[in-house]
Amino acid sequence: MKRLGLFSLIKAFGLIANALGGNSRAGRRGERAIKWRLGWLPDDRYAVINDLLFTNYKGSTTQIDHVVVSPYGIFVIETKNISGKIYGSDNAEKWRRYWRYRDLEFGNPVLQNKAHIDALTKALRNYPEARFVSIIAFTTNADLRVQVHDAHVMYSSQVRRFIKRQDTPIMPTETARQIYKYLLSINTTDRTIRHTHAERAQQNKENYEHRKSEAIKNGLCPKCGGKLILRQGKFGTFYGCSNYPRCKYTLNE
Repeated sequence: MKRLGLFSLIKAFGLIANALGGNSRAGRRGERAIKWRLGWLPDDRYAVINDLLFTNYKGSTTQIDHVVVSPYGIFVIETKNISGKIYGSDNAEKWRRYWRYRDLEFGNPVLQNKAHIDALTKALRNYPEARFVSIIAFTTNADLRVQVHDAHVMYSSQVRRFIKRQDTPIMPTETARQIYKYLLSINTTDRTIRHTHAERAQQNKENYEHRKSEAIKNGLCPKCGGKLILRQGKFGTFYGCSNYPRCKYTLNE
């Protein structure tokens, strides 16, 4: 009979919670691939929560694709199933992808995951030992050409190996177990709340895009209201905020 790992009994309840929670994007290739790979992590050292949704310190909800809790850190994973050549940096509001002769934009996943970690940090304020590792995982459809220092950007096939290489304990196993139990306790499984979260996220995105468009039309930074100034960078010209370095907003010309 297989020996139950340190997290095994708690994880049994976690699996039930994950199943109840569901995810409107659960069928997407990116999250499915990561979920399957994370399931092979040794359960005596790692515990996984897929599709974590909780009420954050602002009173709204935060959704995170995958969280892995271990004595070696808390790995916060944002998955992207995006094809094409991917270009981006830490502070650019948008990343770019070139796919089928088209130049497309999408939200910077590093900043997105940074907000996730900020919400988790405040939720786990009673656990000062907690340390977070930001991972952005792309499926192999992507050709990654990013310049990033604030997160670990990789392919989904590399995630499990990367996590297992982080083998220096930073907190006791018992503390990691308590953190996992607490995250399970705040994970929202109510389908109505999850549906509302998805709707609100879409509405917020639309509202932001409208405000951003109006600001850029007027030559203003959509983040802080500073003036947008044409600058010369390593990869060509771009618009940067006049309040740099306090505000690091950039816009490709």
